[in-house]
Amino acid sequence: MNSRRALIGMLSAVVAAALLLGVTFLDVNLTSDVEPDLSYRTLDYDVMVLKNGDLKVTQHIDMKLNDRGFDWKQMYQQYTLKANNLTNISDISVKDVTNNETYIQGRFVNPNDVTDWNAEHAGQWYIADVSVLRDPQPFNPETDGLKADSSSDKTLEIGWNIPETASADSLKFDVSMTMHGVSTAYDDVVSFQWEPFGTTNQIPIGKVTGKVTFPDGVTKKNSWAWLHTKNTSTAKRGKNGSLLFSVDDVRAGDYLDVVAMFDVSKSQGVERKISGNHKQELIDSETQKEEEWRDKQHDQAVKRVTGWAVSALIGLAFIMGSLYLGITSFRKSQYKGDVEYYRDLPYMSPAAAARMNDVMSASSSILGSGKIKKGDKLVNRQMSSTVMSLASKGAIAIYPGPAKLYDGIDL
Repeated sequence: MNSRRALIGMLSAVVAAALLLGVTFLDVNLTSDVEPDLSYRTLDYDVMVLKNGDLKVTQHIDMKLNDRGFDWKQMYQQYTLKANNLTNISDISVKDVTNNETYIQGRFVNPNDVTDWNAEHAGQWYIADVSVLRDPQPFNPETDGLKADSSSDKTLEIGWNIPETASADSLKFDVSMTMHGVSTAYDDVVSFQWEPFGTTNQIPIGKVTGKVTFPDGVTKKNSWAWLHTKNTSTAKRGKNGSLLFSVDDVRAGDYLDVVAMFDVSKSQGVERKISGNHKQELIDSETQKEEEWRDKQHDQAVKRVTGWAVSALIGLAFIMGSLYLGITSFRKSQYKGDVEYYRDLPYMSPAAAARMNDVMSASSSILGSGKIKKGDKLVNRQMSSTVMSLASKGAIAIYPGPAKLYDGIDL
């Protein structure tokens, strides 16, 4: 092995170590590279908590529609009505901000059953009861909402029909509604847990922002708020106790919950009431959840750093081992004997020298031509070299001409 081969071995080890570290640092969902057909660039919530605990919610949506092979016609969101946190949805409005068009209320229709979509149904919004799969039913907020003591659930779909669209880089809509029966009044506070989107959400969102404002008289001193999400997020209190939050890079299956409460004296007419105090219980519960979340994040961080450290040590071991082997191999390849210098003729017979010259000339174009002349036999050259050597040593004499010229002469 020479120095070039040793250097190549070292570089190969470095590359292998780098690849090992790269695989360790890779923490990306394999499906994340596949861009979804529908995504929200941004989603901004403007939420007002009313005195009766209901939520007036406005969504500012900036969506992207990719070409999926057939036109987009219908956008929708689904909500689950439950007696303990959401009993009804009313006051719905939809505005196409991109085209400055306010949609009117219509009814649910299957786009595949319509021949002239743009003329008949585009520019309309609807609300339907989709509790039974593939059997949407009309929903009237004035008569079909749940009672506070109801034991059944309902799944509602709020949708809006857009003109036939193959694709769009940006479409902006404002979707507003009032969510009823979200809050519960206790003897000391009114509390609620609002879920902007849950684990069933399949629409990725680049960035979510929101502002939750409380009724008049509520401040940071008599209100509390928490944010539940596993994504990178921020939450802070603003003017008059408002909650400002943001969540980044929401993927399918991610969730977001807002938990809040405020002094019961600032409320009026809350539908759901439970006797007893709740403030300290909720504070303790959220504090415990926050500690558990921090412990989980700490454990994950420790595991991640440990994995990186182990991978780095393995990579370093590869590099050091390869350097050692390369240096060792290079040293072994070097001649370590004494350097001997000869000025005398080599200890080799003339015939052997002729043979050696024949071998070297045939195997190296540097030491010889690499070609043997036709008719130039090795035995002839061996004889010639032997005779010339004997003559140079005075063992024999060589005279020119044929032998008959010297008949009768004593040489």
